[in-house]
Amino acid sequence: GININGLVFKPLASAIPTLTRDEMKLGVSLIDIGSTTTSIAVFNDGAVRHSAVIPVGSSSITNDIAVMLRVSIEEAEEIKIKYASAKSSLSSKKLEFEIPANEDNQLISENELSQYVEARMEEIFQLALTEIKRAGINNNLTYGVVLTGGGSQLRNILALASDLLDMPVRIGKPVNYLIGNKDFADDPVHSTILGLLLWPLF
Repeated sequence: GININGLVFKPLASAIPTLTRDEMKLGVSLIDIGSTTTSIAVFNDGAVRHSAVIPVGSSSITNDIAVMLRVSIEEAEEIKIKYASAKSSLSSKKLEFEIPANEDNQLISENELSQYVEARMEEIFQLALTEIKRAGINNNLTYGVVLTGGGSQLRNILALASDLLDMPVRIGKPVNYLIGNKDFADDPVHSTILGLLLWPLF
């Protein structure tokens, strides 16, 4: 009983609650890391100068963990949330956890797990950086990069992004137009849906 009223490019919706007008005016790149795709939108002078969609997202990390540890997708997602770090050097080599459903009670360290996670995140950021450079305005991106989407909640992602992108990076939480109980929807994973709600007003 629901009709589609129109289509909105994901990073345009995500930009509304996460980016400031100054950022869009003086230059910023939004990287929205979703489950199956990563969307990029480069803003300058208040308009989009380049956009792209990369067919790799946070579910690729989950799949990598599932294959590596031979666990279910659901178990791999739980392990990713609890133990994975985007930058392996910031994870513990001493903290070990038991692999679920492993008859040998095999243990793996947080650091070893995170090395695989970091490799996939490097791929995502390198592909995103290639798209950002295609805009041809790298020197005009005063505010660097804003990360949003569920994938941006990975632990230590700012440290890895700062190293690889070589520009200022922050996490874009949907707070610019959020009034009331912010704890309900102020995580980056909600950026797109809140942007869609605000879309008719812009």
